[in-house]
Amino acid sequence: MGTIATAMLADLGATVIHVENRVLGDSGRGLMKWTLANGNSAYFEINNRGKKSLTVDLTKEKGKQVLYRLVKNSDVFVHNFRQGVPEKLKMDYDTLINIIPS
Repeated sequence: MGTIATAMLADLGATVIHVENRVLGDSGRGLMKWTLANGNSAYFEINNRGKKSLTVDLTKEKGKQVLYRLVKNSDVFVHNFRQGVPEKLKMDYDTLINIIPS
């Protein structure tokens, strides 16, 4: 759900930074077999239009620090993690609210 919501935010002019898994990338890249000339699926291109993208390994401390720096300068943080994963990765509300400057 976050993919479509953030595509809409990008359509409305927001700067959206799509953070992908450092090793696997976004699973949407291979979803559906409507592959475009650039090798990405139409699903991926449509739902990530207008977004900037980077890969980060959120299991590593350096990766977490990259994301925390982004969060400090952001208005919104949207994720598509399964239940329990944000807490495990220290990307949950209680962690992120404490790094945002007052």
